[in-house]
Amino acid sequence: MDTALHVQQRMVIDNTNVSRHDRSLYIVKAKARRYRIIGYYFRSPLQECMQRNAMRQGKEHVAHAGLLAKYRQLEEPVYDEGFDALYAVDLINDKVNINAIEP
Repeated sequence: MDTALHVQQRMVIDNTNVSRHDRSLYIVKAKARRYRIIGYYFRSPLQECMQRNAMRQGKEHVAHAGLLAKYRQLEEPVYDEGFDALYAVDLINDKVNINAIEP
């Protein structure tokens, strides 16, 4: 990330940033370099997460306790964190729907 910031390269942070604090570690640095911050919030009900996780094998599979812990820590992203745009991503009947979240 630091290299991309230094050379003003576009980037994607693909990480499970469930809390406002987790996201701030990236947003603060990027805002200081005048980046436009766009967030995609994958709205996944716990039951669906557990079903998808049950199909995973090996390192892809997350321990049940770990999945529950992250889900309980989840804070939905909001504009006042520094986002310039926010989108909700929903998986409905195996179809991906992306909709803007209004400020």
